[in-house]
Amino acid sequence: MKRVLHVNYDWASNLFVLVEFFFLSFYYRDKIFRNKTVFYTVLATLSTFFVVQTLRADKSIWHFNTYGSCVFCLTYIIYCILGMYALLKEQKVIFLDRSPLFWVNVGFILYSSGSFLLFLFKIYLQETDMDLLRTLWTAFFLPCNILKNIALAIGLRKKNAL
Repeated sequence: MKRVLHVNYDWASNLFVLVEFFFLSFYYRDKIFRNKTVFYTVLATLSTFFVVQTLRADKSIWHFNTYGSCVFCLTYIIYCILGMYALLKEQKVIFLDRSPLFWVNVGFILYSSGSFLLFLFKIYLQETDMDLLRTLWTAFFLPCNILKNIALAIGLRKKNAL
């Protein structure tokens, strides 16, 4: 879109990442956080870090915040591990594939593990080899995103089936 329409969309990407973090955090609020104070502390700390990182002097809202996105992806991985632990600990579901939480965990752990590494090295790859970045984006990030969406669709379908 940037090359065709000559529109800078990085501000929308920053907004999307922040909103995605809020939605995913509120999804996991009742599943992994026993203490609501801890939940709101984690939410406020990480969202403040992302906003401050986005508005730094050498960056602006017009550049994609890769380091803040890395922190969010690492948080998603931790959420998913804690979600799986909670799912196995409560033992309410006999078959894991029938649990919507299992499919949400699978989707986001696939997505966030791939995105974490790609976002971590994005600035380096932009400076050294843009073709490699485009290839990795197409061959690695997009399939991870598609698999996440398929797993989320299965999880939503399982939620309606229960």
